[in-house]
Amino acid sequence: IPRALTLPANFAGSAGHIDTNPTAQFDIDVTDDGVSIGTISIADTGAFTFTTDGGTAKAIGAGSVIRFVAPTTPDDTAASFAATLVGTLD
Repeated sequence: IPRALTLPANFAGSAGHIDTNPTAQFDIDVTDDGVSIGTISIADTGAFTFTTDGGTAKAIGAGSVIRFVAPTTPDDTAASFAATLVGTLD
């Protein structure tokens, strides 16, 4: 992330898409420099739910690395995941 920003509580305004739905709920950990800040859950219907740890906004510093981390044993049917997190510049 090149500039400091704030991600709203539960990543409000964020969106996701998956081409092939998982067979069961699929949870993706969202990390800031290796520390979990929330989860993106994809239901077997393809519906996305975004949550932040504690249900609070997250301040992200300039130079931070945001990653989407799949579970150790991913769902073999889930394919072509995309997510856009919405935030405001500080």
